[in-house]
Amino acid sequence: MSITRNNGGIRLWFLVLAASLLLAPCLASAQDTAPKKNVATIWTFWVKPGQNAAFESAIRQHAAWRKQAGESFRWQVYQPVAGDDLAHYVVYSGNHAWSEFDANEKWEVDSKADDTFNQQVGPSIERMSHYFASDDDDMSYWPDSATRYPFVEVTDLRFAPGRYGDFRKALGTLRTAAMAQKWSGKWAISSLTGGSYDAVVVFPHANYADMAEKSPSFMDILAKQVGSKEKAGATMGALNSTISDASTTLYRYRPDLSTPAD
Repeated sequence: MSITRNNGGIRLWFLVLAASLLLAPCLASAQDTAPKKNVATIWTFWVKPGQNAAFESAIRQHAAWRKQAGESFRWQVYQPVAGDDLAHYVVYSGNHAWSEFDANEKWEVDSKADDTFNQQVGPSIERMSHYFASDDDDMSYWPDSATRYPFVEVTDLRFAPGRYGDFRKALGTLRTAAMAQKWSGKWAISSLTGGSYDAVVVFPHANYADMAEKSPSFMDILAKQVGSKEKAGATMGALNSTISDASTTLYRYRPDLSTPAD
């Protein structure tokens, strides 16, 4: 996707995390050589004031056109419902190997997809941004990763200088506790190619009620895992000390604007 407009202004870093491939043991040797499908491409579109209805009509039309024209990528659209910036939409496609972007770029050129996008959607867009995101399965806790949730809470993170290793160590302790205690919550973390933030953590929610604190709470299960509430607090403090900046936005999935179902 592209548009012949100025891309300056505020940027939002968003991703929805790609699910891991689960291969049978008999395919272990093939897994060693198969490209990892853990990359998402993310576009953020800021809409001109008063043009939301026009944008939604246009992006719905364009999503259907891309599928009819033979694109292999499937696009999902999210809209913010809580956060500092509500005047944008996020469009992403995940579960890709890096090589797939070369093939899709060729399809876009051959099909003149950029021209079609500019004609259909361009008039309602004020500015946009584009990023890639790579998921980190070793640091994520999302047992039912194939499930698509109606809401995602997205927190962008910037690490304090030289503290990324400390962040992973502390987060690893949290993940071990969540797995051992079978915590009912979930999270996924990814790194970004593009932008100034270092990582993004995504928390999925089935509905607004699902956003209430879990029972037992995460601090309860962490305390059980590490031995005491004091040690659990110290672990969370160690994690928080590695983060210099964070920003959170809550998004709603918009299937009506996404690639039509087969």
